[in-house]
Amino acid sequence: MNNKKLLMFGLLGIFSIMLVTAGLVSYLSNTVESKVVVSSPITFTTENTETENVFGGQIFTTQATVVNNIDEGITGVLQATITNNLGNATCDDYEITVDIIDGPGATSDIPLMSLPNMYDDTSYGCNDDEAITTIRIPVKYGPKETQSYNLNLKFAKNVAPTKYFVEGQIMIAPTA
Repeated sequence: MNNKKLLMFGLLGIFSIMLVTAGLVSYLSNTVESKVVVSSPITFTTENTETENVFGGQIFTTQATVVNNIDEGITGVLQATITNNLGNATCDDYEITVDIIDGPGATSDIPLMSLPNMYDDTSYGCNDDEAITTIRIPVKYGPKETQSYNLNLKFAKNVAPTKYFVEGQIMIAPTA
């Protein structure tokens, strides 16, 4: 019986030493930890967020500003989707023009299909798909560049009275 007690106390002692050693190793191991928060390389803002009333035949303008926050050029697509309460928005509901009002190539009243195609994207322009109008505009921003746009929607005179919703985003092209 004494041998069993000695063996049990011996094993208990070894187990205790192992626990203390494990605690000291992790305490003394000089582990370093870093955390990184990655943000978009561009800032995309709009100034017109309130509901505006227009009549058929009139123009609705929304302004957007894009800032390239990094020291490299960025290409991508400015995509706007337009829907309405009736679920029947089409490219025939409006004529679309774009003004580049700040930054290189500042100009105004460019018809959507006349915008330069900056990287052979054949899907730019206005497309109707399941009662959603998608407008795709190829964009290119130089290092630390800011550009501002007006997206002008001249509603057709015979458009059905309803509420339209315009939502935009910049999709950055993948880098090689």
